[in-house]
Amino acid sequence: MAYIQVADGAGAAKYLEVVGTGDTADPYRMVHSRPGDVGSNMLDGTTAAMTGTTTTDVIAAQATGVRIFVGTVIVANQHATQGTAVELYDGATLKATVFVDAKKTEAFTFSPPLRGTAATAFRAKNVTTGSSVIVSATGYKGA
Repeated sequence: MAYIQVADGAGAAKYLEVVGTGDTADPYRMVHSRPGDVGSNMLDGTTAAMTGTTTTDVIAAQATGVRIFVGTVIVANQHATQGTAVELYDGATLKATVFVDAKKTEAFTFSPPLRGTAATAFRAKNVTTGSSVIVSATGYKGA
């Protein structure tokens, strides 16, 4: 049995049980499944404001054999008039493209989560030069 640690509104830790087969070939298996260990598997990251079209790390690559699973991405487009697309990458491999209007912040949930390649960063690319975009992502690491 595996757990995901979350915080309630008062900041106290709560645990959600993840039901699965326990099969080590299961790509969504957590590295650690004891409630006390789950928090160390949670990952998050945020870019600086991206105004160009360079691909930027959101969550750094993990150790050899460890994948990044991204469940939620939040994109804030700060430009007053310019909407943009944001490409989400597993290293150099395009996994998804999301769109955000000018002066908007949007949250995108992936179920199942975007599954990365072991030891590879989760990255984002602002497609529109001139828009000012910040990307945040949350997820977990697993085998």
